[in-house]
Amino acid sequence: GKGLAKILIQQVIEHCTNDGYTDAIIRVWDQNLIAIRLYKKVGFNEIATITQQKTKADQQGFFEMTKMYLWKKIN
Repeated sequence: GKGLAKILIQQVIEHCTNDGYTDAIIRVWDQNLIAIRLYKKVGFNEIATITQQKTKADQQGFFEMTKMYLWKKIN
């Protein structure tokens, strides 16, 4: 709640811009609403989703996980 994550993201983007990168893409679990809100707040936009089948931690079956791809032009 102190803005540290926003500052870190901005610093990483600045570093990448200085290194010549022009775009940034983040993949995030669609249930991680706090992270999604943060990424959108710093200018990322949703561009795609994928659904993957994952093995449960106890190895007793499967579940599906949907992930979002967010993109931002950085240079």
